[in-house]
Amino acid sequence: GNCEESLGTKAADCGCGFDDGTTCSLLSMDWYRYANERISEADRVWMKSLPHHIRLTVNGKSILIVHGGVERINRFVFPSTAESVKQTELDLAGTDTLVGGHSGIPGGQMIKEKAWMNAGAIGLPANDGTPDGWYLVLRPAGERLVCRCQRLRYPVEQTVRKMQSAGMVNGYAGTLHTGLWPSMDVLPDAERSLQGRPIELKELFC
Repeated sequence: GNCEESLGTKAADCGCGFDDGTTCSLLSMDWYRYANERISEADRVWMKSLPHHIRLTVNGKSILIVHGGVERINRFVFPSTAESVKQTELDLAGTDTLVGGHSGIPGGQMIKEKAWMNAGAIGLPANDGTPDGWYLVLRPAGERLVCRCQRLRYPVEQTVRKMQSAGMVNGYAGTLHTGLWPSMDVLPDAERSLQGRPIELKELFC
């Protein structure tokens, strides 16, 4: 992702694509500096070696996995993003399924028998009022591919204590408790209106 790319090259910021001066941008300076000061040179070498995308085939279905967008690593594509944008991303991918992340909100949509998926984020709740992270499961079923966004439950209190003991008290520790983001700068109106509502997602069949 863009964070690994930035850390690997010792970039000045995380490369998340936040607008200058926004709360998200200001908060990112804190955690990025914390990480940048602690990772080893071996970590940086490894991060620089990571691929920008992964292509694979499962059950005869072609899949492209990216971080944000196909051509822009930090592109925000949300569940409410226009179908035409997702269609363009699928066209660029040239696959049956496109899997992205970056926006932190899990979801999926079938477009002309192809699947656009966002896996959500493992390390940050989805602003839905629960502390859970998210990941994506791709499973063969007959001649099809099942795409399912799955909640990740973990020891929240232990994680919060470790963040606090490390001096990371910039809002994200509270987010792990409440499941609510400290800022919604990057969110479209549709996602803002859903803050605090637990996400329920159905499987998609590609």
